[in-house]
Amino acid sequence: MLRISLLSLSFSLALTQSLFSTTYVWEDYDDFSGSTLDTTKWEVGYFAGGETVTIVNGQAQLSGSSYSSSSPIQMPSDFANAGQDATEGNTFLFIKDATIIGLEADIMIPNTGNQNEAGIYLTTLDSNPFGSLGFELRKTATGSSFNYDYFNDQGSKILGYEAGSLDTFHKIKMTELNGQTSYYLDNKLIKQFASTSHDSDYWGIGSFSDNGMAYATYADNVRVLRNCEDYDDFTATSINSGNWNL
Repeated sequence: MLRISLLSLSFSLALTQSLFSTTYVWEDYDDFSGSTLDTTKWEVGYFAGGETVTIVNGQAQLSGSSYSSSSPIQMPSDFANAGQDATEGNTFLFIKDATIIGLEADIMIPNTGNQNEAGIYLTTLDSNPFGSLGFELRKTATGSSFNYDYFNDQGSKILGYEAGSLDTFHKIKMTELNGQTSYYLDNKLIKQFASTSHDSDYWGIGSFSDNGMAYATYADNVRVLRNCEDYDDFTATSINSGNWNL
């Protein structure tokens, strides 16, 4: 059964002389407990060298093979022209759902079997004009690091960095509330910035290998954030037990 938890993010609204609280809920979205990917929840995409997503030991494996210009490309129609010249073997899990305002996942890069510059990330994508914001874990020559995109006060995109580790699942999340994008690492707020110029038409998990070599990364325990009213407006005559644990 789908489970949700209440998040203490609230904004006061004065409505008909009463004070209401807009409540946001983190919804368990996919723990990859099946034997195959649930394609009712995800759309898979990949550039040349990327591969379809498989389930391995209860985790989503986002991987790629060595780049070849003859390798197939598969992307949603909104991004049909993206990645035509890409050589990084990107693989994607996409969600297109206008009610989602946040995404959380546990992500990991094994040290063994991966070359430097392999990585996995959370992202939001704007389809028109095409653009992305993301928070990634990357294997580097000195170990690993978290890299993220944000807009400064002048609206220019800047890169930020945090320490990371290999062979360890990190919990990362992105939220978009009231024109502010926030990045969290292991439940600690890392960065918050204005992002009103960026529309989140898609949310997703992606992977890559900047040197075009074979790689494998893993994601698990995905949750999505919604406005409680979007999740359930309680217009039915009884509680929807598919949405709520009672």
